[in-house]
Amino acid sequence: MVKTAIKPSYFRDFRELSTLKTEKKADEDIHLHKLAETAGWGILTRFIDDLKEDLDKLIKARMESGATFEEIGQKSIMVAICKEYLTKIQNKVYDAHDEIESEPGGVTG
Repeated sequence: MVKTAIKPSYFRDFRELSTLKTEKKADEDIHLHKLAETAGWGILTRFIDDLKEDLDKLIKARMESGATFEEIGQKSIMVAICKEYLTKIQNKVYDAHDEIESEPGGVTG
C-alpha cells in the first residue's frame, strides 16, 4: 500500500465561492444600472440633493442663532458625515451604471 497525501477539496470550494461573489456582484450592478435609468431614480436623487442642501441650511441657522463654536463644530461634523453617506448612496448607483455601460454588450438581463 502506497501512502499518498489526501488532496483537500476546500481549495476548489474557495474558487466556487469567489465565482458566486462575482456573479452576485454582476447581478447587483445590473439591477442598479436599471434603477439609474428610471424616473424614480431621478426623483430620489433630487430628493437626496435637497436633503444635503437642507443639512447645510441647518448649520447656517445654528450660526445665525448664536450657537457656540463647539456646537457649530459638532453639528458641522455630523452634517458632513450625513452628506457623505447620502452621496455614497448616489455613487453606488452611478458607479454600477457606469460599470455596466462600459462593458462590451452592456446589459444582458
